[in-house]
Amino acid sequence: MADVRSIHDHLKHYDRHLARLEELRRLLQEELAAARSGASGEHGPLTGGRRVAEIEAALARMDRERYGSCASCASFIPFDQLLHAPHRTTCDACAVPPPGRPAPGRAGEAPPRPRATPRAEAASSRTGATA
Repeated sequence: MADVRSIHDHLKHYDRHLARLEELRRLLQEELAAARSGASGEHGPLTGGRRVAEIEAALARMDRERYGSCASCASFIPFDQLLHAPHRTTCDACAVPPPGRPAPGRAGEAPPRPRATPRAEAASSRTGATA
């Protein structure tokens, strides 16, 4: 037989989770109103239409019950990280590249092509190779 105290604890945690989600929803809605009116928000460097799109996407994820999980590793994003940037899609661990790996560009943007060194350009011109 299930322990009634354990069920009660689960319900308390669930109620706290729902309250936090509502707090984040209010925060997102406030930021969306500010972004649409042109006021600068205190959360993140997003500006203009991109900022509105990011916030609307976060609200849509919330409606689909996909809000708060990392798009890269699927783990839950801690509440304090979401409070700092409620529109975010990745956890801190996935947002920071490992040492020696370049930081990712903006979403959907291809990484920059490496520039050829003078030595590589000279070698390719001798062999007739093109970049």
